[in-house]
Amino acid sequence: MNRSKEMLDAEYTRLYRELEEFSHNGIRVPAHDHRGIAAYILEGVAPGGFLQGIITCDLRKVMWHADEQNQKALAAVYSFFYNRAPSRCWGSLEAMQDWVKKFD
Repeated sequence: MNRSKEMLDAEYTRLYRELEEFSHNGIRVPAHDHRGIAAYILEGVAPGGFLQGIITCDLRKVMWHADEQNQKALAAVYSFFYNRAPSRCWGSLEAMQDWVKKFD
């Protein structure tokens, strides 16, 4: 994808705002996940283990890599992807791999 730096910066700003405002049953996506989520959605940067587990729907990976904040916010992070992320970027390992390749 060929986007100008200004356009990409604007997309990051919009997505960070959306992540900050999003909540599920009053629980918010932890701030330390915002960068990984945004970089994955906007630039295809493969995230760490917890977010990879969410993206690929691998509960074992989610639970193995979740820190205390992510354990408490698991439903909020999953709900963000379900309700706000592009549907083609998550749901299986293949979807994640295809999404990352799209940006190569």
